[in-house]
Amino acid sequence: MGQVVKFLGLLLLGIGGTLVIFSHLSMGMVYGWDKLAEQVASDPTGTMLSIVAFVPGGILYGLGIWVEKIGKRSDEKWAALKAQSDAENAAPENVDQAES
Repeated sequence: MGQVVKFLGLLLLGIGGTLVIFSHLSMGMVYGWDKLAEQVASDPTGTMLSIVAFVPGGILYGLGIWVEKIGKRSDEKWAALKAQSDAENAAPENVDQAES
């Protein structure tokens, strides 16, 4: 599940990066870097889309990492409980065989 959430986060980060490259950077190359502030002011929708794509993308990617950490801890906890229960179940059998 963590991999899916991380993938969606990377997808949104990629969309935001693509918007920045093709909207602002390409306009800066065509019209000049000194007019970049005017371009951002004249196209607030494109600027907002770039920012809005980066924020949830970063949040989703972080949540994906967090979900994977929690999954590892849970797996380790269940493995320890299973090993403990196996050890408890195996101990009486060995005692019975030793008494015979």
